[in-house]
Amino acid sequence: MGKFFRKITQQEAVNKDFWQLSIYGQDLLGINTKLYSGSPSNGFDLETIIDATKYPFLELEATLADSLALTPPQLKKWQVIHSGVAEGTLYFSNQVVDTSSYSIENKAEGNKFTLPFAFKNISSKSYTTDSLTVRYTIFNKSQFTQSIIFQRIKAPLPDSITIFTQEFNTLSLAGSNYIQIFVNPRIVPELYFNNNIYELPSFSVLADSTNPILDVTFNGKRIANGEKVSPNVSINVSLLDDNKLFFKTDTTNFSMLIRKPCVAAEVDSCGFENIRLASQEVTYSFGNFLNNNRFTVQYQPKSWQTGSYRLRVNGSDAKNNISGVKPYEVDFEVVNDCEILEFYPYPNPMHDRCNFYLRLICPENITDIKLRISDINGKVVNELTEKELIINKTGNNIIDYAWNGTGDKGNMLQSGIYVYRLIATKSSDQSTLRQIGKIVIIR
Repeated sequence: MGKFFRKITQQEAVNKDFWQLSIYGQDLLGINTKLYSGSPSNGFDLETIIDATKYPFLELEATLADSLALTPPQLKKWQVIHSGVAEGTLYFSNQVVDTSSYSIENKAEGNKFTLPFAFKNISSKSYTTDSLTVRYTIFNKSQFTQSIIFQRIKAPLPDSITIFTQEFNTLSLAGSNYIQIFVNPRIVPELYFNNNIYELPSFSVLADSTNPILDVTFNGKRIANGEKVSPNVSINVSLLDDNKLFFKTDTTNFSMLIRKPCVAAEVDSCGFENIRLASQEVTYSFGNFLNNNRFTVQYQPKSWQTGSYRLRVNGSDAKNNISGVKPYEVDFEVVNDCEILEFYPYPNPMHDRCNFYLRLICPENITDIKLRISDINGKVVNELTEKELIINKTGNNIIDYAWNGTGDKGNMLQSGIYVYRLIATKSSDQSTLRQIGKIVIIR
């Protein structure tokens, strides 16, 4: 603690003068409190009136008066002798830290960056604690918000430097920002605090404004308006966001609507029904790092009647960027019968081999599947059966079997035009499904 010394001289032999000293204690927040008022003796012990841990700074006020002769006493000296406290400063030297990093380049929202700092004890005193608090205040000038990060660093010894780093996350900081660093924000006594504060240059955070990609498939295939589907079709929706920092982890702003067959004179006057994601007909999964931030919904209705339907889907990513200006819409027809929608070989023309693609609608099993290949005279040159043509689902079937352009005896067929006939039998009534086309072999 310290002592107070003063020297006050009188102007007249007859002492009619008045003097008084007021002592104010100042806390670490800069708030003054009067602690003493009187005429202290020379060498007055301040410890009797002041708790230095609570009031590390003093402010002195002298009142001098002479109401008669108007010759007040003279204050020749006032002095406080004290042991002193540590003094530190933020230290900017490229030999210690890379200060060029303080010119922060524009960041995409969600990105992180790290900055180095140094703090030097420029006094011969040690701090009263072994660590100091660092306060980082991030001011967002675009959103008029601020956020605060606290950190503890080692208190540097006299004439020593503490080097430290801090990571910053730009999440929710879209717009213009600046960072203020304050080492020891008036917590531990110091001689001065104004050299503990530094404001970094402004930097911009670019908000995520990229629209997610919405994809809708029926049994794994994108359909055009008016296509036919089976009553047990599986509709799969995915919302893919290229931002791998903000994952879609809820169903906010996602909707699936269905307009079912309507008997109204104007079909467009029929309303849409909401497909509830909590329904037993729906399963969904959120975006994450492993699935590349792909939010998926699978809708498999249990009982759809035949007729015309319209599906409407809309969604947004975690940053509320919508998938499109208008919702995705597609019209389709539900048919409750077996039908081969597409069957073709590829490549066609073929050289040494080809595969087959089948798109099938059928609410029941089909059996006795055969693919007969004939020449232009109608002679059957080969027949593929269920053993080769493994068709196990309604919808899209990419048949793994590759035909190498041979006849039924393994002979290589000559170049030319051939006719194929796909034949299958419905298990319910034994009726036959057929599809005919041409394939060209070029050797």
